[in-house]
Amino acid sequence: MLTQRDHIYSSKYQNALREMELAGVAPRDADPWTQRVLRRLGVPHRPAYYRGFCCTALMSGTLFGLFCLLFLVLIYNREGLFSVQTMTITGVLAGLFFGIGVALIVRRKAIEFKLSSWDAL
Repeated sequence: MLTQRDHIYSSKYQNALREMELAGVAPRDADPWTQRVLRRLGVPHRPAYYRGFCCTALMSGTLFGLFCLLFLVLIYNREGLFSVQTMTITGVLAGLFFGIGVALIVRRKAIEFKLSSWDAL
């Protein structure tokens, strides 16, 4: 049974998908497979174009930074040439710059498509 909050989230999400479709956002960008999986698992989240700058930067940067760090530890540093501190700082900086870059691109695209805010839906 849907609660009031779930119903509001569901209707806002459908309105967001409709608005992105009318604005010409490609379906793979409007509702990618990762968002569909999260929605099926019951995790409430906003589409990428409706998230805040910090949320987008944090989510994208953290995921990229972890994969970068994992790559550095398991693949690149087999002979032990780099210290743990160097690899950690590299992973954090890579995640930081990647997250900010993704957030800037998403914000620019949302403005370009003239999408409304999540609260306005």
